[in-house]
Formats: sequence, C-alpha cells, structure tokens
Amino acid sequence: MTKKANDIQAVGNQANQIGLPDTAELPEAALGVALNREAISLIERLPAEVRPLKLPEEYPRICNQIAELWTDQAQATPFFDDLLIDNRGDRNGFSLSIIMEISKLKEHLLSPAAMQDQDIWDLNRNFS
Repeated sequence: MTKKANDIQAVGNQANQIGLPDTAELPEAALGVALNREAISLIERLPAEVRPLKLPEEYPRICNQIAELWTDQAQATPFFDDLLIDNRGDRNGFSLSIIMEISKLKEHLLSPAAMQDQDIWDLNRNFS
C-alpha cells in the first residue's frame, strides 16, 4: 500500500475507534479527491441536459476516470456498465440521482452528438 493509502486507512481505523463513520462511507471530496482539468473540461463541454451536478461533487474520482476514457468508447462503455451494474454483489450502490447522471453520460457517449463534444486533440490522442 502506498503512504497515502496507509494514511487514509489509519484515519479510518481511528474514526471507527471513536465512533465516527469509516472513511469508506465518507464522500470522496472529504478524503481530498478533486476533479482534474480533463474532467472539468469535459463537464464544461457537455450539453446542460447531460452535465452531471452531484457526481462531480460526491465522486470526483469517477468523473476523472470518465474524462480519461471519454474518447475511447470501447473502454468507456464497460466502465459505465461496471458503475451501473453490480457484478460483484458487495457494493452499497449509488443514490438514484447519481445513477441517473451516470446513465445520461453513458447514453450521451453512445450518441452521435458525443462526437461533436470531443476536442480535436482528444481525438488525435487515440490515433497515436
């Protein structure tokens, strides 16, 4: 485990000893995870009806991963499916509002309109 992961785990263990929620139950933002520039850029380019509101606040790590995969539909689609379908059986699941935002993003990615949202430099990155 990395030092950061050890620190987070230690904080989680201490929280349990004094009756605070485990770090696994805390929003990612409370753990210091932030949106990267690529995620912010993607969110800004999305049409208003697709643009997620709660997902970036509650799960910035997931938004960062979506932004990283956005221009590669072959990798992004299984990632979205994994978020929406619990194949392991051990997840708590997302709230309905988060599920709806993820679903809208997936639908938009698979639509022809998604090609218009992509930056020419993003498209070139896939061909190199």
